[in-house]
Amino acid sequence: MKYAYYGSPEGPLVTPEAFIIKASVQYKKKGIYPYCPACGKALDLYGVHTPLALSRFDHKNLEKNILPEDDCILANRNSRFKGLIPDGFDRARGIELREAFFEDENLKIAYAFCWKMCRQGNLPAERFKKLIERADKHNIWAYSNLPLWITPYILLTFGDFMVAPKDNKKGYTFQFIFNKPRATTISSLWLLSEQCSLMKVFVKSGDLVKLSDNPYPLSKEALFEKAGNIDWIKKPLLNSLMLSETPAQKRARESLVEIQCVAP
Repeated sequence: MKYAYYGSPEGPLVTPEAFIIKASVQYKKKGIYPYCPACGKALDLYGVHTPLALSRFDHKNLEKNILPEDDCILANRNSRFKGLIPDGFDRARGIELREAFFEDENLKIAYAFCWKMCRQGNLPAERFKKLIERADKHNIWAYSNLPLWITPYILLTFGDFMVAPKDNKKGYTFQFIFNKPRATTISSLWLLSEQCSLMKVFVKSGDLVKLSDNPYPLSKEALFEKAGNIDWIKKPLLNSLMLSETPAQKRARESLVEIQCVAP
């Protein structure tokens, strides 16, 4: 990673060189650490004093009890998330984007879209909230220039879903992955959306689930078309989809400062 927050998850964004100049090589003894802009966890610093390696921030080893889909996207350890690396972070806009997502009409559209993509019975309200919890954990709201309409698509990539056996048909587990140009960041999903799609695949084999709308195109129009009429989502169901700010998000709001990269 090229950038991290200095001193706390609410600190300024710095390079490895700027971090070591400001904190010194004794940063651990001082209790000053770099923090990931996505997951907010403390990072390790590498390569600052050697020309043989690129200076960078790295995540610590993954804890044994952590599911792969809960691992930080910026740790780059899960092939499922390789195409979701952001171009940068905008903390102030991230707060605004999350608020917009939870506005009644936007939340209805997001749930209706995801519910229909998963098909009836495969996405109860609690499962949908789990996807939002992972979005909070990955801090996707603060991804630079992320448009609101793409967020329901991204949410679907944060979980595995199950089709139960029925009428002598076997059940199966599926997931959603993006098909996009190689070696591109997440911004290709909206900047090159005509070259991208969302694919529903079997978890076990990775093969495409054969459906008439699979793969599904990426666009605001396609989102609205799939969501369709949202009048069936009444207030009790809508309330059950709401999720409060995390403590980290609350702290970020309270101590919000414009993110700046501190030059070495």
